[in-house]
Amino acid sequence: MSEIAAMLALGALSWVFRVAFVLILPAHRLPRPVVRGLEHLAPAVLASICAVELCSVTRGSSIVAGSATVGLIAGAGLVAYWTRNLTVTVFCGLLGVLLIDLVLL
Repeated sequence: MSEIAAMLALGALSWVFRVAFVLILPAHRLPRPVVRGLEHLAPAVLASICAVELCSVTRGSSIVAGSATVGLIAGAGLVAYWTRNLTVTVFCGLLGVLLIDLVLL
């Protein structure tokens, strides 16, 4: 039960921050360098999630699963480079993870 309470509290806190930034401090009031930095926030978060997952998979699993994960991340990087579209990159990455889970594990 405590895990659910923690998730609900985190969701409420996230919602409060979103509402606060939209209503109290809109984007047109922020300095230009801050707005430019916020444009890179989503890719930075995705990169950190990939780094953590990559470290955990390559240390504790078989060589096949580790190699497939490294290949998947490299492929997602190439898709991101070629398309410059975050939605397409995330979709391809999720599809790759699904295939790895269904085929290898």
